[in-house]
Amino acid sequence: MLGDRVIARLGDMQPDMPWRRAWRLPWFVGRITTTEAFGEVEPLFRRELALSEAPEPNADEWQATWEQLWQRGVTLLLADGSRFERDFAVHVYEDGTARLRY
Repeated sequence: MLGDRVIARLGDMQPDMPWRRAWRLPWFVGRITTTEAFGEVEPLFRRELALSEAPEPNADEWQATWEQLWQRGVTLLLADGSRFERDFAVHVYEDGTARLRY
């Protein structure tokens, strides 16, 4: 969500195994379908992914990128109606998949 607009839908989510990569929170992997509104924040999601996959990740820059996304109004709305306004992460890949933790 970006404010009250849907920017993407996640589907077919499954636990991403092995969980040893999950640190303290498990990751889920599935398909992502973006909407036109996603374009408004796509550069930040691309930056987030690049930072997370860098050979020497910079946690401060990664966190700052998520702070920008949350300040723009990006939230996570689950199927049960639960909404997370921060403290979640979604990696959006060009192949139409995404990884998520919350």
